[in-house]
Amino acid sequence: TRTGVVAENIGTTLAATFSSLTPTAGQSVTVTTPAGFTFDPAATVAISGASPIVTGRTATSITFLPDPGLIGPTDLTGIILSSAPQFNLSLQSADTVTVGATVTPLAGTDAPGTAPSIAVPAVGATTAIIDGGTYGYQAPIFGGAFGTFPSRLYKLTVPSGRNITVTINWNSGDDLGGYWFAADGTTEPPTLNPADAGGGGAHPETSTSTFAAGTFLLAIVNFGPADPPFFSIQLDGQ
Repeated sequence: TRTGVVAENIGTTLAATFSSLTPTAGQSVTVTTPAGFTFDPAATVAISGASPIVTGRTATSITFLPDPGLIGPTDLTGIILSSAPQFNLSLQSADTVTVGATVTPLAGTDAPGTAPSIAVPAVGATTAIIDGGTYGYQAPIFGGAFGTFPSRLYKLTVPSGRNITVTINWNSGDDLGGYWFAADGTTEPPTLNPADAGGGGAHPETSTSTFAAGTFLLAIVNFGPADPPFFSIQLDGQ
């Protein structure tokens, strides 16, 4: 017979630390486990039910890009207690994260020569940004067969050939799509696939393309009458 069972009391929240509890809109955050805990490689993080873009992870940390305006503790899954690694835990953080709601638009998105750069991910890595604002470049998608459409431009300088998946997401009923151009902002490379298969207002929009080395422009095209408060661009290298 058992005379007693003794278990470590770990509580109901995790005393994780954050690189910032009050990040501005578009600022990445790193959450780190306290001593005695690690993250499973498939660990997840969410705030107020919204899953951010994860851009990096180690055994004890996850770096993520949350949507603007989110407030709440983080819901963490895949937490491993070092003294009992056979268990996979789900806990909330003890601290609350408050993400700034106001997006400061990146400058230069209205012309090919001034488009801001997005970091190109290495194979197996993820990069991401959050942006918003007005759509000042008239993008001639489909060779201009249907006219031009208001867009915001972003530059990618790809150092060597690779596959890249782009995912565009937003939290409103607006209708966006992603279209690839050469550095001139008018030539559409035939091997690069638009991220616009979901139909009006459907999101996220995603596509995978094979890139040669070179400079490319991603046009975030707005097909609707209003500008969404923000959108995210996620790039995954393969």
